[in-house]
Amino acid sequence: MQKKPNMQTYEDEHRSTYGHDDKKEYIILLERAWRVEPRPFTSDKPIIGALIAAFRRAWNNIAARWYVQGLLEQQVPFNHLVASVMAIHDQQMGSLERQLADLAHQLSIQAQCTNLQGELIYDRGLSIGTLAEEIARSNVHLQELHDELGAVSEQLQQRAAEGMSSDSSTGSDE
Repeated sequence: MQKKPNMQTYEDEHRSTYGHDDKKEYIILLERAWRVEPRPFTSDKPIIGALIAAFRRAWNNIAARWYVQGLLEQQVPFNHLVASVMAIHDQQMGSLERQLADLAHQLSIQAQCTNLQGELIYDRGLSIGTLAEEIARSNVHLQELHDELGAVSEQLQQRAAEGMSSDSSTGSDE
């Protein structure tokens, strides 16, 4: 009997190579497996195996070939589209993660600036009014950075949730 290929089989065969929870590796698997093609019938039975395979090919040509071909013509472009969208989604997630890291770095620099301002005020004895103005400007800038960091974080969480729901809905259809 011919083994029917499917994503689960493909994943099981490559589990030792690819991490189970690594989304990038799943995207690589998806990019490799999106094309669905009919496979020829074979038989491992000695002597009569060739006859069995020939009969099954002939029966398939009569009973199902044109029906299956139409389904494949619909499924293959859909699979390619899903693989492409997942690759784009992965690129966007990477971009958002880099933006988040940049914003976190900016917040760290802002905190260092605030500390340096405190030292400057102490060392130079700036007036309380000047100090209050500087603190107000720093707080406004810090709040802007905090808001921007929150927005990027929400985008990351939303995309991750969309990816998880897309992964689970795609997997359940198979």
